[in-house]
Amino acid sequence: MPEKILGVLVSGRGSNLVAIINAIEAGKLDARIGVVLSDNPEAAALLRATASGIPAKCVNRQAYQTKEAFEQAMLAILAEHKVELVVLAGFMRLLSSHFINKFPRRIMNIHPSLLPSFPGANAQKQALYYGVKVSGCTVHFVDEGMDTGPIILQKCVPVLKTDTTGTSMASPCVKFNTDKNFKEGIHMKKSKGLKIIHLICAWVLVIILITVTVVVTAATDGTPNLDLAALIVAFASFVERGGRNTVESGCFEGTGNTATGRYAAYVQ
Repeated sequence: MPEKILGVLVSGRGSNLVAIINAIEAGKLDARIGVVLSDNPEAAALLRATASGIPAKCVNRQAYQTKEAFEQAMLAILAEHKVELVVLAGFMRLLSSHFINKFPRRIMNIHPSLLPSFPGANAQKQALYYGVKVSGCTVHFVDEGMDTGPIILQKCVPVLKTDTTGTSMASPCVKFNTDKNFKEGIHMKKSKGLKIIHLICAWVLVIILITVTVVVTAATDGTPNLDLAALIVAFASFVERGGRNTVESGCFEGTGNTATGRYAAYVQ
């Protein structure tokens, strides 16, 4: 069977592009890259492609008045290089039905999460924010939606305490655990509001239950039930403390997500 000709669309550094190139060179992928296209003239992926002897061209979206004209320019280049399968490797634009219909079930995307969780940009940061213990990567067919096409392959990656979005092979995202303004902003916004709500609910509950206790006491022998009163206060304190701990621990405790380099390795 003749090798497939790939057209790889990129927008950034090209870590997934490098993984594909390495897989081809290692004989793990029976294909060759016909051309690499980028919508970003400053994408490092263009230099990486050129260094590997692969034709690389920029189709700058800013140079076209309409999305249709932009996509038509890319389609023309893909046709010129006889591309049979299109791979989106960090391409940060949605494709129209017109483009997709030119390659039915022949456009694939690499996404750094276990879809349908964390679609769109900054998937690693999203995973870290939610405090997941397992993340991974997904290869899926592309449709008009945001990472909504049929899933082809998924691989799980455990989230380690030492993982961040900025480790040595990670994406260009800022390290989340050192992004002080973002981290503290989310923490303060959520924790202050929830603390107040939990506090109010807890002590409203105390007042209601103490009132019930007084009524029951008056209806019986008139002796206050101190054990019941102590239990009520302890329960209310537990509710208030539990709400506070829920906010202050969990996704903000330690560091979080896995490096994109590990995702890229699985693409092979």
